[in-house]
Amino acid sequence: MGSALFLAWDRYQIDSGLKSSDLSVHDLVDVSKKAQLHKLIGIPAGDLLDYVDQIGPEYLRAGAIDRFSGALESIDVPDYEPTLRGRPPKPRKVRTYRKAFILKRTEQEERSVVERRQETREVQQRDATTAANLKEMYFFRCMFCDIALTVDIDVPRYYAEAAHIQALGKPDDGPDVPENMLVLCPNHHKQFDNGVLFLTWKSASTLKLHSKIPGDVLDGKEVHLERGHTVDSQYVNHHRKKWS
Repeated sequence: MGSALFLAWDRYQIDSGLKSSDLSVHDLVDVSKKAQLHKLIGIPAGDLLDYVDQIGPEYLRAGAIDRFSGALESIDVPDYEPTLRGRPPKPRKVRTYRKAFILKRTEQEERSVVERRQETREVQQRDATTAANLKEMYFFRCMFCDIALTVDIDVPRYYAEAAHIQALGKPDDGPDVPENMLVLCPNHHKQFDNGVLFLTWKSASTLKLHSKIPGDVLDGKEVHLERGHTVDSQYVNHHRKKWS
């Protein structure tokens, strides 16, 4: 849980340009509230500030993003070309290289790269927020088995996955939108993705679950949608035609 917050705060520091020495717990609290990080780590919103107050100072003591400074090592590389036979000549001089690629770009190219990265981060943040909101709407309960998987007792925390009805990417090219999402536990997410489970419509707000496993108690189960969540029939039909 702490590592997820550390990563989110690292991204905030990179995007804001704040130096680690200028960063405060107040800044961490502010970004945690704005980014709704309680959804990322699966805790109630009311518990977020107490948790940030607890581990925020540890993040700052660790140096914030500066804790990675010095992680790159230097290596000495002889400056000679290998020969096909015989003993290689002695190095004429030794150059020191960093274990990282330093790419020289023009100012225009660099600006283009930064803009693309910013757009990618914004899309990823929107997608993560959409999935987190949907899981919170169902209280992290699987829509198929109604079980919320407990992953932490000391700080009550639950785990569920946002499953896409029409799969993302090739060849299905499904969209990353709530109308194409279900909240499932890992087991039933895997079965649904592999076509062991599929859906049909029973009514405008109720789906019917079908299982290819003989005697499966989930076969024929009604799957109800929470108010505020709609599923587009085109994605259900696509999945059913693909696997039924």
